[in-house]
Parts: sequence; structure tokens; C-alpha cells
Amino acid sequence: MPILPVGLDWYHTSIAVDDVESAAARYAATFGFEFTEPSRSSQEVLTADGRVRRTTITVISMGVDHRLELGQVVEGPYVPQHVGCFAKDLAAQFERLVALGWDAMFWGEDGRSGRLGSFSYHRDLVTGAWIELIDERIRPQMERWMAGDTLDHASVQKRPRN
Repeated sequence: MPILPVGLDWYHTSIAVDDVESAAARYAATFGFEFTEPSRSSQEVLTADGRVRRTTITVISMGVDHRLELGQVVEGPYVPQHVGCFAKDLAAQFERLVALGWDAMFWGEDGRSGRLGSFSYHRDLVTGAWIELIDERIRPQMERWMAGDTLDHASVQKRPRN
């Protein structure tokens, strides 16, 4: 079992697909996964070059500890396969990854403040590997979604308050 740095909890592996609903049906038929209903999110994200709109449709497997996420990018930055981790201190983990050579490709914004919001995506430019960090404080909303409830995107896009 991998040993993660303190403050990170690895909880999903994501696969980019062309059609979320078809892919979910195929994985369900092949492996017996049960997935959430498709969740569509459209929001502005920050990049090194400024704001861009990103729209995605995702599902995530239910009933297992390590989850499989299927993601379809409708517009904006594309992320291929990645691993997702909850971060107890998102800002510190963001800086840690950057210091380790993982470029910050895009991240959520806290309102329109320019400050880091509730997630970030990092890419290792040498290997092409990707990591998604998600603020631990939105874990309750994410866990409700992973149990089959509807995901309230507005509540998870901004930086959570203590």
C-alpha cells in the first residue's frame, strides 16, 4: 500500500472518456460498478494565462473505498487520467507539488478574488502524469455525491470556510 505524505488522502483514479454515460454503462457491465448520476459542472478556472471556462460531465463509482471517476470535458482545459487526493491544507499541498516540479495547470478560484479555491490540477511535464487536489473541507459534500446524492457545484467551487 502506498504511503502518502501527511495531509493527503488518495481517494480516486480518473479516466477521461468521450461519452460519460456510455463509458459508465460499459464499465458497469464489465466490472459491476455502480455509478452516480452524471454531474455537469461549468465554471471559470484560473490558469497561468488567466481565467478560462471549463465544463465537464462526471460520474464516480459508489460503494468502494478507492473510486473510479469517469470524466468528459465539454470545454476548457483537458485532463487525461489522474489521481485525486483530498488535502487537509490545500494551499500547502499546492505549494509542495509545485516545489516538487508538478506544474499548476489550473485551479478553482475563491469567488473572483484570485485566491485558490477548493481544487487544483497539477501536471508533471516530464512524465505527463496528473494529480488533482481537493480541499478536505468539501469532503462531506463529495461523500454525499459519491453515495448517490446530487452534487451542489456552487457549494464546492469556492474555498470552504472553517
